[in-house]
Amino acid sequence: MIVTYRRADLDRIFPEHKGMLLYLRPSMCKYAAPGFCHVEVAGWTKPAKWRTGKLQRAFIQVLHTLGVPLETFEELLENELERIESVRLDREKALLWLHRDGADLCSGDQTMTNATHRMIMAGHDMQEPRLLDLTGRLVAAGLHSLREKLSIPIEDSTYVYGICDELGELEGEQVVVHTSRNDRGYIEGPVLVTRSPCGHPGDIRILTAVRPSPGSLWRDCIVFPQDGEQPLPDQMSGGDLDGDEFFVCWDERLFPPYLEAANPRQPKPKRPFEPPSEYSDKYLTAAIQDHVVEQLNNYDLGESSKAWERANEESIDGAKSKLSLYLNARYEACVDTNKSGEQIPPKPTDTEKVLWLGEKREIGPVGALQWMIPIGGQIQATRRVLQTPKERDSAGSVELHAEVRQAFVRDPDLIYFGDDPEWQRYYLEFTALRKSFAASMAQAQRRRRLSR
Repeated sequence: MIVTYRRADLDRIFPEHKGMLLYLRPSMCKYAAPGFCHVEVAGWTKPAKWRTGKLQRAFIQVLHTLGVPLETFEELLENELERIESVRLDREKALLWLHRDGADLCSGDQTMTNATHRMIMAGHDMQEPRLLDLTGRLVAAGLHSLREKLSIPIEDSTYVYGICDELGELEGEQVVVHTSRNDRGYIEGPVLVTRSPCGHPGDIRILTAVRPSPGSLWRDCIVFPQDGEQPLPDQMSGGDLDGDEFFVCWDERLFPPYLEAANPRQPKPKRPFEPPSEYSDKYLTAAIQDHVVEQLNNYDLGESSKAWERANEESIDGAKSKLSLYLNARYEACVDTNKSGEQIPPKPTDTEKVLWLGEKREIGPVGALQWMIPIGGQIQATRRVLQTPKERDSAGSVELHAEVRQAFVRDPDLIYFGDDPEWQRYYLEFTALRKSFAASMAQAQRRRRLSR
């Protein structure tokens, strides 16, 4: 993570820099690479004007475990559903939704997003048939994404990169948060901070946002203090400051009534890098075998995540059940095993699952919220109108709420009636012109070949 500082601050923090433009901490030097002087930029801070922070399934489950009532999430979801349903009727809301969520739709929907945006900006009526077709498909894609991910936008939130307070001005649980969303600038007061993946109840932290010293260059980021036995980023799913993004929210409706102690994660050793003495066939074969084994371990990553979510949904204790805590630790080991060589704990047996799960509940917060999103039992949308290209390739169909679905109405002037004399005349004229045009093109191509 590269952070800019004023010259005076740079001289005070790194007095030995002697005009260097880039200063690396010792912990940032992973491997020796003599003569390699390139810097590859993998990501950078961008103005977050349209980038709204969003809840996700794991955030919802952990926050509900910590006491945030289900009614709070239901209210946020209802507001989002109303916003999506108004896209086909309100020009301004449609533009806002396209700016905010257009990049979150699958790549196959980007062409529709761009076409819809151009038509709205060109002033087409929202009831124009082609525009109705496009907005209908986008609404279907948005509802499908919302139903699968439960990515509920939170207006008073953002995603930002985390950096360290090299100036040493912050203490305890103080942070500096800057966001360009709605021209907010620096946030002051309590803020909820976490990051993905969020699986332990202690991964949710409430910190105090303060204003930095005058002249600060920090923009669209969160600045963490240096002191403390366990770094604040590490308290959130073992995060660090090498490019991790953090979810920051100042909507007090999502502040849990109580917090759990942070998970005291132990530093994991890094797997040493041993360059081969020679690149032989034997070495390449062994390297490919190791790579395949590592990928098989990665496949277990998704299975561990799904098992953790199922346990949270079924247990009345949510993310605090013994089974959820064990599966979360197993998931973190799956994430880190490629870097540290850490052994992945074994899968719990069926007996252990029953004992560790505790008392069951009928439905969890994710299931309850998904029931609110229109799908089953509603009016079925036609394939012509509301299916996305990705869904059109599958055998399934899309079902939407009656208030969202609007049938595609074709322009009557474009409908062909075979027994209409006027249409017959136009058709015969077109057929004659097409044959004449084809004959002229063929003759021109023959002349061109002969001229060569």
